[in-house]
Amino acid sequence: MIRSTLIAGVLMVAVAAPAGAQARFEVSGLGGFTFSEGINGDPFTTPNGTFTGIQVKNGGSFGFSFAVMTESGGEVGFQWSRQLSTLGVRGIPSFDIGDMNLDNYHVYFAYTTMPESKVHPYISIGFGATDYGAVSYSTANGSGEIN
Repeated sequence: MIRSTLIAGVLMVAVAAPAGAQARFEVSGLGGFTFSEGINGDPFTTPNGTFTGIQVKNGGSFGFSFAVMTESGGEVGFQWSRQLSTLGVRGIPSFDIGDMNLDNYHVYFAYTTMPESKVHPYISIGFGATDYGAVSYSTANGSGEIN
């Protein structure tokens, strides 16, 4: 799914470039902090404790975007970002399982209705995907990876 989204995004940007006679390119980077939330459920009791949910912790994030813009106000772009996070378990006891990355891929189409004015109203539509990366863990009983 992620590979298909990435390939589709690159192809759309590549096909859009020749469509406009005077195409411009825009590349940008981003960095910051992302707030995350987990999920709660009914208590689940094991010999190790009672657990009530899974938590994806807040973390730093970074990414980039690339777009092709035409003189007529059209734009086709691709965005990618990564959040550095930790997967944890809520309950008694609460604990962290391991580090994980969340990758977001997004392809979009936009049209600016008044490209020559000081205010640029626009319409945008896009689609994307999120990949929750693998989590490596280590316990007294062994280690492994959650994919």
